[in-house]
Formats: sequence, structure tokens, C-alpha cells
Amino acid sequence: MKSRTNKISVLLVVISLLYVIYLTYISNNNLLVGATVSKGKNGDVVITNVDEYSMASYSGIEKGDIVKRINNQKINTKEIKMNKLKNVSSMVVERNGKDVELKLTLFNDKNFSTYLIPLMFYIVCLFCCLFIIKINESKDLPSALVLIIFLLSASIAYISAGVSVKGDILCRCIMVVTLISVPLNYLLFLYHYFRELGTTLFDKKVFILYLVPIINVVCEMFRSHLFFRDYVPKLSLLSFFFLFIIVGIYFCIILIKNKDTEQAHIIKVLTIINIFSFSPFLCLYLIPYVFLNAHYVSSFLNAHYVSSFLAASFMMLIPFSLVFQFMTNKIYNVDFILSRLRYYGFLALTPTIILISTIELISSPDSDFYSVKLTFLIYIIMLAVFYYKEVLDFRFRLKRVSEKFNYQDSIYKFTQMIRDSTSLSQVFEELKNTILEVSLVSRAHVYEVSADGSIKLYDNEAVNSFEKVYQKEFRKVTSEIGKIVEFNKGFVMKIGERGGKSFVILCLSKMNTPRLTLEELSWLKTLAFYTNVSIENVMKIEELMSHLEEIKQQESNPVWLKKLMYTIEE
Repeated sequence: MKSRTNKISVLLVVISLLYVIYLTYISNNNLLVGATVSKGKNGDVVITNVDEYSMASYSGIEKGDIVKRINNQKINTKEIKMNKLKNVSSMVVERNGKDVELKLTLFNDKNFSTYLIPLMFYIVCLFCCLFIIKINESKDLPSALVLIIFLLSASIAYISAGVSVKGDILCRCIMVVTLISVPLNYLLFLYHYFRELGTTLFDKKVFILYLVPIINVVCEMFRSHLFFRDYVPKLSLLSFFFLFIIVGIYFCIILIKNKDTEQAHIIKVLTIINIFSFSPFLCLYLIPYVFLNAHYVSSFLNAHYVSSFLAASFMMLIPFSLVFQFMTNKIYNVDFILSRLRYYGFLALTPTIILISTIELISSPDSDFYSVKLTFLIYIIMLAVFYYKEVLDFRFRLKRVSEKFNYQDSIYKFTQMIRDSTSLSQVFEELKNTILEVSLVSRAHVYEVSADGSIKLYDNEAVNSFEKVYQKEFRKVTSEIGKIVEFNKGFVMKIGERGGKSFVILCLSKMNTPRLTLEELSWLKTLAFYTNVSIENVMKIEELMSHLEEIKQQESNPVWLKKLMYTIEE
């Protein structure tokens, strides 16, 4: 039986499909939106109505015009669909007894950038919505419904834009309400998502801002009656920009308040995705149109499809990242990426300085010894880069990047730390710290599993014991060192054994995690093998100390034994 949220989700998906079919019909037939035609008594095709702020109105078509020719050919009744003309690039109309030639050059990209690219984005979002519905069958999570609303609103707004500018009133209203509500839907998804994880990020009073898209769509519907009718499109875009800034401020506040929590990583990733996804739309269209009074992106780029490609490419981050996050609660590590960028940005300073300081030497290809100078310059730059990289690697090997997912360096660091360990507790503590630093788990505890199957918490700290919850998993891993058994919120792994007893580490996360990758499995097994070797070494030291202590308690203590005991104790 489908959950309540899934029923609503399916209904929204079906409605969006019907709407996209309507848009497809308009775009595929290239209908002249805004001009209604009918046959007169003499068989003439007459313009009976022209919608204000439509493609027909902007092209100079007036009510009462008699259509004589379309695209330099006599009019054919097959060119009429739903009382609208189709495939019109030019037309000749009779007006007041005179022939008037009109050219419709408002859009001439054959629907590629205005429809096909947005349609691809919608299809991707649609597949993501279906995937979310399947995952949410048994969970009935409100965040799943809100995520679907967000994906549909973003894709519907994008695909409606190409048809709405032609003047279709339905498309204009839907585009306005979906576009302006996108930032708020994003914020609403985060609110429900983290609330389900047990964290309330902010007060829900902020969602009173949903009045903004409602006010804008009312203005669009009654645009012809408003004294500021010419500024309604800019008002809608300005409202989106305003809400985008508000949501960005909320993200920053949330990030500051939760910087020391487990959610900080996810919030940071979603913040960056939010900014990157809409940056082409903001920079290439909204800001030029609203603030610079530039009506088309093509006036900047001489190619309208370039902006569409950029917008689609960046907006693809939205469905993929959010669905992946919703499905697994585990996302790629932005700290590692940013720290790498800082590292290589710092590394690039040397060749940049050398290049700038010597650019004058090779500024003219006609100068003497140009090839020699160029070869020398490239060689010096490469030498400086590689040498400088080695210096940084040596100096900052353990600190140059984030610890998250830094598997190779974490193993090196772990082996250095356990060299000084003299007890099992110290070895286990270093292992737990390493796993907590590098992976996304939030807790790690070591258990001792006896040969008879009894399980006992080895850690001295007072924590909730999970031996009964994961009893089956504990017993499955005792067969070999490094064996791992995964479950929804973590995994267990055998890290060593002593006298018929196995040591098993339990790693848990507050969020569901996907299956470990091959790299993670290899890293964990390597840590387990190193830990097992350390356990054996510590055990031998303990046995030796115990044996020497027994000899020391005897009456006759050789001088060499006293010196040895003193050295070992030191």
C-alpha cells in the first residue's frame, strides 16, 4: 500500500507530465502564441483576438487583421491548430485595405535552447522523482515529498520559460509561481530533512515568504490592469533574487550555528551546490536583465543556447546531489575538495610569479632566440613547480588536506602513532580516532568476543552497549582478521585476537550510510592488520614484563636483570 506522501507525489508527477505534454504540443508545432484566428464568411483567416504581452502582440499583429500569406505562401488550413497559426516566421496581413508584411523574429533557435535542453533537465528530475517515490514506499517521509516538489518546481520553471516568453498566460503564471518558490522549496526540504534526523535548523515562520510567489502570480494574472504592468517580469525575477539571497543568508547562519556538529558537512555541501547550480542563471540572465536592462543573454554572448547549456549543466547538480543525499545520507567530501584547491592554488603561486616576471622576454615571437627563451622558461616553471610540490608534501604531509577520505596519509599517521603505544587501550584509542577522523562514522567502540559467543564491551568509557543489537554481526566477523560486516548505519570489523578471544570494532553513524567502496574496504582491512600486529607486540611486551617481574621478586637478582628492568621501565 502506498504511503500518503507517495500518493501526493505521484499525483504531482502526473500533473507535471500533462503540463509538459501541453508545452510539447506548443513547441513542436511552433504555435503563434497570443493570436487567436478563425475563418470568416468569405473563407478568410481573421485574427479575432491578440493577447497583450504575447509573441503575437510583440510581432505587430493586431485584432481584425486578415491573414493573406504565411512564409511567402498562400495560407493553408493545415497551418491552423487550436485556432492558432503554426510554423510562422513571416506573414502578410490585410489591415485597413492595405497589405502589411510582418516578420516574427522573436525566437529563431528552433526550440533547441528554449525547450529541448530544459526538457532534458525535466526528464532527469522526473527519473529522480520516481526513484525517490520508490525509496519512500515504506518510510513515508515528508522530506521526500518536499524534495519531489523542489525538483518538479525547478524543472517546470526551466521548461516553462521558453514558452512563457511567447505569451501563453498559463505558462507565464506557472513559470512565475514555480520559479519564485524554488529557493523556498529548497529551504523547506532542508527543514524537514534535518528534522527527521533530530535537528531543528530554524523557525518555520520563515515560510511566510511563500506569500511572495502568490503575490507575483496575482500580478501576472492581472498584469494589464496594473499601472506598473511593464515592470511585472522584472518584479518576478527580482523576487526570485531576493528569496535566493534570503535563503543564502539562512544557509550561512545555519552553518555557523552547526559548525561543530555532524550536519555541518552536509550543510556546507548543499550550500555550495545551491550557489553553483543557479549561478549561470543569475549571472547570465537575471542580473543583466533586471539591473543592466539587457533583454537577452544573446546580447552578451551572441548565442542564446550557450547560456542554456551552462544553466542546464550546472542545474544538473541539483537532482543528482540531492537524490544521492536523500538516498544515502552520505555525500562527497567538500572539505577535501576545498583544501585540495587551496593546496594547488598555493602551489600555483610560484609558476605564476615566474611567468609574469619573464613574460616580457618572450612577448615578441620575432625577437632573437625566441625558441630558446621559451624552452628555458617552460623548463624553469616545471622545475619550480615539482620542487615546490615536494617541499610542501614533505612539510605538510599530514596537514595539507582534510582528514576526511584521506586514506593513504591516515594509514601513515596511524602507524606512526601506534609505535609509542604500550597497552591495548592506547592501540584501540588510536584506531578509533583514525576511523572517526577519516570516515563519516560518528561513534566507534571496541568489543571482546569470546570463543563461546559472549560479547563484552572493552572500552572503559560509559556508553550504551550494542552487543545485543548487533549480536549476529559480531559473531560473523570473528573468522578472520579484517573481515567486515555492514548494516544500515555502520559496520563491524575484526581487528585482532588474543588467547581465543577476538577484538571487534563497531562503527556507527547517526545517518544511514551506503555500502563501503573498494577503497574504503581496503583501507579498513589495512588498519585491521596493523592493529593486529600492534596487539601481538603489546601482548609480548606485557608477557615479558610479567615474566621479568617474577624473576625480580626472587631473592637472587643478577645485575644484568636489574639493568634490563630499569631500561625497560624507562
